[in-house]
Amino acid sequence: MQTRFHMAITVSLAAIWLVLIAFGVISRSSPGWLKDLARVGTKIESQVFVDQGDIHMRARKYQSAVASYQRALEIKPDYVEPRLNQAIAYARSGQLDLGVRTLREALETGVTQAEKVYYNLADLLVKQEKWDEAIQCYREALNLGINPGIAYHKMGTVYLGRNEHQKAREALENSLAAVRDATLPYLDMLQSSLSVYEDDPVNLRVVEEQIAAGIREEDLALYDMEIIRRTNETSPRIARLHNLLGFACASLEDYDAAIAHFERSLEIRPGDAKTQKNLEALRGYGNQREMRVKP
Repeated sequence: MQTRFHMAITVSLAAIWLVLIAFGVISRSSPGWLKDLARVGTKIESQVFVDQGDIHMRARKYQSAVASYQRALEIKPDYVEPRLNQAIAYARSGQLDLGVRTLREALETGVTQAEKVYYNLADLLVKQEKWDEAIQCYREALNLGINPGIAYHKMGTVYLGRNEHQKAREALENSLAAVRDATLPYLDMLQSSLSVYEDDPVNLRVVEEQIAAGIREEDLALYDMEIIRRTNETSPRIARLHNLLGFACASLEDYDAAIAHFERSLEIRPGDAKTQKNLEALRGYGNQREMRVKP
């Protein structure tokens, strides 16, 4: 009985020893599947701290959020989401300069999804009233593929604030055209998938090829395009853009265009008092009416 027991122990120890040797050999040879497994594990571990940071952000515990995002970056330094969120947390805690520096350093050291970094950097530069730098960053983000509907909208509001009404009009018209483009939401979804599949080379390549090829309306034949267009045309963002365009056109003394934009905005949001007031101002104050219109 004792001999049989000793034999079982010996066999068990030998099996463990062989497993350890095998794992050591595998680790030393570094096969692709083991590297992929390690990358996935790193991403998951980092995401735990990102989620923790997001909880702190919602609770307005910004210093705690910064610390959580820093832990995520220590685990996965090339992870863009905690870098962006950390900069935003700095800004909301009153450390705007530190938020700007965080994003500038990310761009200097090289980062994936640089368009998101440029876009968020532009937002922080606007808060610093560094208008020219902000506009340049929005342009860089656009060149790298950020959603043009959002970026041109932000640029337009910056130009309005500087009384550069022609540039504001052009930027806001670009935003309006982009928001009306039914293919953009699908393209946004693909671009968001880049971070999801960053550790999955096969699917990542598929997504990258789709983005490079571009999206056409015929590619979305499975969806009801009429519903998508109707939803786009009645969105609050469209109403806001028409109101801003109305102000820009009124400031350029293109009153007919201004009235048309205000009327369209009110069709979408009938109860908007500011837009109604702007429209009444244009219809009722003759040559001085542009002075009474506000964005």
